[in-house]
Amino acid sequence: MIVLTVPSSEPESTRYLRLLWRVFVVVQLLKNPGLIPLVLFPAAYTYIKHAIPKSTYYQTFAEWVRQMYDKVKDELGDRRKALVPKPVFGLYKMATYGNRKILTILGNTIDEAAANLMICLMFLFSIFAGGFVVVQVQQETAYMVRMSGTLHQTIYSVADTVITLVKDNAALIASMATSVLSFVIAYFSQFVDFILNTIFFLASLSLLLSLSDDQYYPLYKLSKLTDYFPEVGNIADVVELSINGIFKASFKMALFYGTYTYTLLSFFDVYVTFTPSVVASIFAVIPLFPTYIVILPALAELLFVQQDYFLAALMAIGAYFPTTCVDEVMYQEVKT
Repeated sequence: MIVLTVPSSEPESTRYLRLLWRVFVVVQLLKNPGLIPLVLFPAAYTYIKHAIPKSTYYQTFAEWVRQMYDKVKDELGDRRKALVPKPVFGLYKMATYGNRKILTILGNTIDEAAANLMICLMFLFSIFAGGFVVVQVQQETAYMVRMSGTLHQTIYSVADTVITLVKDNAALIASMATSVLSFVIAYFSQFVDFILNTIFFLASLSLLLSLSDDQYYPLYKLSKLTDYFPEVGNIADVVELSINGIFKASFKMALFYGTYTYTLLSFFDVYVTFTPSVVASIFAVIPLFPTYIVILPALAELLFVQQDYFLAALMAIGAYFPTTCVDEVMYQEVKT
């Protein structure tokens, strides 16, 4: 049984994410009943891990086991020399010493090994994730193309009226087209500027990380200001906490809106779900457009293909609703 209550000691944004994740699981199980057996084992494990250790029977049994272990340990400790021959005990000490040496060697190389392992895992994840994204986007794009054909057939009946309006308002339409074209060119230039700035940022970040030791290099330099201006305090820690808060909030917003959009579109049983979810995650971090604008293809499917206006209105309300509360909570956590 999935319980929707969450601990009140957590940040409000974390509670939103936990609640959203449980709703996401429920929606996916309702849409794909074949996944239920795959969820039974993790659900049972979670229940056993959290519920059984709190029971009185478990605590009584664990206390009895501890007492018996201590009793056996004390009795065997007094008879160790009689039970364990000296050569065997020497081999045990040699094995223990060798174990400590191996652990020391592993401890000295763990950072490099972990870094190499993470690079390999990220490379493999990028390959599989890239392939999945390409296939999913291709399928959803093909569906939207087919749907656009249906929409063109739907609006074909009013084409004559549109042509008449175009002929009567040619000058106005030309002026509007010029305005739209200028907007597109300006937006494209901003997009190119964004790409160039991103490349410059990543190159600078890579250089600064290569110069950093235990602390990020700019923060290390900033902390040296306290040697000359003690009154500013430990400004490096303040800056670091602020940056961490911004990145944490951005990650939470991207995760929330991506999951929420996918859950919303899955609940209304539309075909195009993955691509709008990815775009919503991007818009949550880089607010070029509101996140709810990504549901336009789904709205078009409900309005013109399924012709279900009530569900389309509910979807529009559901897509807009999180912007009234979630954004404020995320930004408040950054400010605090």
